[in-house]
Amino acid sequence: MNKNFAPSTAAALVAVLMLGVSGVGWTEGMEKGMDDMSGGKTLSKEEREAFSQLDTNKDGKISLEEAKKYPKLAEKYDHADSNHDKALDAGEFARFETDTEESK
Repeated sequence: MNKNFAPSTAAALVAVLMLGVSGVGWTEGMEKGMDDMSGGKTLSKEEREAFSQLDTNKDGKISLEEAKKYPKLAEKYDHADSNHDKALDAGEFARFETDTEESK
C-alpha cells in the first residue's frame, strides 16, 4: 500500500464521489424534487413548465415579485404560501394549481 495514501485521503475521495453521485441525482432536474415537495402530487408537465417560467431566478421558489407575472397567483399568494415563508415551493404551487382547477 502506498504510504502517502492516508485513510483521510480515502475518506476525502469517498466524499467527492458521493457529492458527484448526489449531483447527478440533482441534475436529473427539479422534476423529482418538485414531486417530492408537492405533498405526494406529481406535477404535470405544464405545471413544471409554469413553475420554471415563474421562478426566474431559478432558486426553486416563487417570490411574490415573480408571482406577479401570473395575476391569479399573485392575488392568492398569501393563501398559497401555506407555511408563510414568503416563497412558494413546488408543493405550494401544485396545491394552488389543483385548487384553481377544482374551483372551475
